[in-house]
Amino acid sequence: MHIFAGGFTCGVKRAGFDVLCHLEDTAYGVSTARLNWPDLPVYVGEASWPLAELRERGVDFMYCNPPCAIFSTAGIATTRGPDAWREDPRLGCWLRAFAVFEAVRPRVFALESVCQAYTKGREVVDKFTSAAVRLGYSARHLMVDAKWTDVPQCRKRFFILLHLPGCDLQPAFDFTDPPTVGDAIASVDDPGWVRPWPAGRVGKVYVACAKKTPQGGKLKTTFDRLFPEAARNARGQVSGRPSFLHS
Repeated sequence: MHIFAGGFTCGVKRAGFDVLCHLEDTAYGVSTARLNWPDLPVYVGEASWPLAELRERGVDFMYCNPPCAIFSTAGIATTRGPDAWREDPRLGCWLRAFAVFEAVRPRVFALESVCQAYTKGREVVDKFTSAAVRLGYSARHLMVDAKWTDVPQCRKRFFILLHLPGCDLQPAFDFTDPPTVGDAIASVDDPGWVRPWPAGRVGKVYVACAKKTPQGGKLKTTFDRLFPEAARNARGQVSGRPSFLHS
């Protein structure tokens, strides 16, 4: 549910799953999914979701990726305040995901989002978790860094993992020698487009930060250490500090 263009479906198909369908609120990304898997049913709109059929058939694994922008540091929290998610219509995607879980009752359910869903959105997470436990599910809250799954990037994500008794789910990560960005760049002839750094004084500040940032570190963290008294603009942002897109 909320698979959009279908990236997660690529992974579970490689893992041997028989993907039954996608459930979507809107048509966003659906055309791409249908080009990749023309025979895979994609149901757009709540009225079309075959929940009773899925419940009767029995679903081993349900995965859900509702819109994360309501909690993300790159979303409305930075412009409209940390509680803006409460009035955001995309919260409905989360609530419908919970309703589908209750209707289908898969053996295992995973919902993935940004880490801030566990801080800003903890109220939603706890309500859903409590409801699942009352239905007889075991619950785990996981923080997973993509670098432990062979991705050359520190990309942390939060997962709600629910499962029925008898499912022995153990993390299978290799916590040694994660790949680096250098490894990834060395493996291709052309690394493609990268976000350019600003010119002038700001660019020089970025270079200075880069020289003092350890491997795997963040430019913005180094900036805060080097320039603790940096001024803030009218929106409360630190002037001249590298964004996470630069880091």
